[in-house]
Amino acid sequence: ELGDTFYGCGARRLGVHVEGFVDALLMSTALQPIFTHFSVLEPGLNELRVCTFLQLARAKELPGPKVVSVHLTVPGYPFVIGPGGEVITHANSPDRYAQAYRSQLEWTNQRLEWFLGILLSDSEYSPVIVIQGDHGESVVKLGLDDDDDLRAAFRIMNAYRLPDGGDSLLYPSISPVNTFRVIFNYYLGADFDLLEDRNYAITGSQLEFIDVTEVVQRGPSD
Repeated sequence: ELGDTFYGCGARRLGVHVEGFVDALLMSTALQPIFTHFSVLEPGLNELRVCTFLQLARAKELPGPKVVSVHLTVPGYPFVIGPGGEVITHANSPDRYAQAYRSQLEWTNQRLEWFLGILLSDSEYSPVIVIQGDHGESVVKLGLDDDDDLRAAFRIMNAYRLPDGGDSLLYPSISPVNTFRVIFNYYLGADFDLLEDRNYAITGSQLEFIDVTEVVQRGPSD
């Protein structure tokens, strides 16, 4: 009955009802320096990111079994939230980039701890939780001959809470391709085969896939 119910945070930008898409698009255009200088977009983006966490916490109250999925745009660019949740402006210039990122990351960590505290506050409510990055450190032009760049781009946060013994199926090299195969097999009685945990970089105009697994999985000193 509640399948595919949307609980996102809407906003109006330029007269259009959006979910942050227009803001993100405008921040990627040639007009971005002007918007940043005059602090046009930061308040809306800040409000959207705060709202996302509030809506995520509300999902606990949905009745019955459920799968709740959310794409958190923090702590990534643009940086519009300070450590206390305040709107920060003029923070995306090169001289303030690192500090602005750390400020938004600090707020994101606080919100995640707050949210997880809500989920785990009821001993009778024991959810499966996955917090997973969609990519590592952003690299504008990925160099296949730079091992450090490859490791930075592919290594992600991949944290699990799998109660009632589900964590016994995890292993050090697990990648997102097997996340839900493990979860569905253990908790829903599915029978998915696990796939190889491989990493591929795309290069060239022909979208050629290059296997970089060995580079990604070994440490800098290996």
